[in-house]
Amino acid sequence: MATRYEDAIAALYRAPFDAFVTERKRLATELAPKDSAGAARLSKVTRPPITAWAVNQLYWQDKKAFDALFKTAERLRDPEPSSQETAAHRDVISTLRNHAATLLSEAGKSVNESTLRRVTTTLSALAATGSFEPDPPGAHKGDRDPPGFDVAGLSPAKLGKRQREKASAKAKPAETKREARAVERRAK
Repeated sequence: MATRYEDAIAALYRAPFDAFVTERKRLATELAPKDSAGAARLSKVTRPPITAWAVNQLYWQDKKAFDALFKTAERLRDPEPSSQETAAHRDVISTLRNHAATLLSEAGKSVNESTLRRVTTTLSALAATGSFEPDPPGAHKGDRDPPGFDVAGLSPAKLGKRQREKASAKAKPAETKREARAVERRAK
């Protein structure tokens, strides 16, 4: 029985895809006597796309592989990751992709290249950011794309000259703090 909103969300996102709506209603009813505001919020949660559902199931059913995904991604943030670190990350993504295909098939859902590519893209986005945020772990609400300048609205083509200089100053490691401050002052 769910007594807290967070517990109800975790239970909801573990539910089979086709049972999501029924489970949401059941959990909201259980939660209402203890947390009416949480029950109301829970009632408004929408079912994620099948690809996001698969990513959530991967998290709940194979946390070890998910931990490996985040750890290998962290190693790739090193300025010069080794080929072994890159291969390890690809292997984890491949393992999770194969597991997603199995989960989707067992759920009676279509397993095609487009769906698996979307799952893989979402996994890569989560790995790049290092977390599920802003969603709770295992309660991913929708597909994601890996972060980049275009996703953040910071494409150099869209920025003015001063903004480009400021973004460039932040992106390049300054040799000294004084140089960094001088570049930022000029960018203002």
